[in-house]
Amino acid sequence: MRKHLKLIPIALAALLLSGCELTSPAVSSVNSSVTSQAWLNQAVSYFEGDPVMQSAAGIRPPQYTDPTGQVQGSEPSRADLERKILEREMITQLFESEIFKRGFDPEPWIERDLPKMEQAVQTQYGGRKLPPQGAIELLNRWNATAKAFVAVSTGLPDQPTRQAIATIFEKLPVAGRKVCMSVIAVNSQEKVAQVTERLAKKESFKAVAAEFSDHQPSKPRQGDVGCLTITEATQIFQDPAVFRVAMETPPGTSTGPFKGGTGLSWWVRVAETGNAGGDLESATPQIVAQYEGARGALAEDEYVKALERSDMRAVCPVGRWFNSGPFKTNPIMLSCDEPVPNVLDGGAVEVAPSGEQGG
Repeated sequence: MRKHLKLIPIALAALLLSGCELTSPAVSSVNSSVTSQAWLNQAVSYFEGDPVMQSAAGIRPPQYTDPTGQVQGSEPSRADLERKILEREMITQLFESEIFKRGFDPEPWIERDLPKMEQAVQTQYGGRKLPPQGAIELLNRWNATAKAFVAVSTGLPDQPTRQAIATIFEKLPVAGRKVCMSVIAVNSQEKVAQVTERLAKKESFKAVAAEFSDHQPSKPRQGDVGCLTITEATQIFQDPAVFRVAMETPPGTSTGPFKGGTGLSWWVRVAETGNAGGDLESATPQIVAQYEGARGALAEDEYVKALERSDMRAVCPVGRWFNSGPFKTNPIMLSCDEPVPNVLDGGAVEVAPSGEQGG
């Protein structure tokens, strides 16, 4: 029956999951599945040294430009690949368990989407070479299973309808907001004091931004970043906190300094006009543009509940957040067991429902 589901499996719900990594190659037992060292070796071989396949699977660390203008991001090590592949396989198995419990079979979806996945990956290669067919099929399994989980857990259709937009506006109002703003970001306490003093003297926000800001994308425009949704703001700032503060700042006023997740100190000034999303009508364009991400964000709560119901145990570093995506108001800490020894030494090992290892 589920022929593609028996291939080397991997999962990444790119729009709804991030943050938790295994500190050692612990093995999951969800829905009676077992992961072995041979399975892991073959899965790693699909992605090692292949940036196209790593990006398609969401395994490759994203490259981004930091506030100083430097490009950040590096090639994942083999240990990184092992941890991420195991983590995603645990997630996929959990998704499959949950959607089958609800009477939903993802196989027709997988069969339908396989040609699209194959074409998309081959296009990225530009005709230079082709990835292993097994890799395409397991990527397709990830994609279809994650989409199926979002569909059944949120009850929202693939495409935005009037009712779906109203549901998102009610449950996730941040998805509908658009804020027109200027920013100042500084990376030292000395600059914090200088900016605070200059703004207290009623100096122009734009002039202070042009002189002091360490946020390189906006500095040439005197801090102006235009009108942004939360997705756009998170891409520009690499920090969803900036948008959330701006969203709570009355038009025509500024807020700051406040510490963001990247360690920078920020000020935001919200324009008097151009802001939107306070009502359903003005929020609709933003929700439509971010519909897939908003559906994924609403599925996160259901995912956490499923995690609590399952016998899956993830070993995570202390202090890592389960979700750090732009839509989540308060990140959720995923409770983790104590680190376990490397059990992938040749045999198949399960994590028992109690969280203790068995085999």
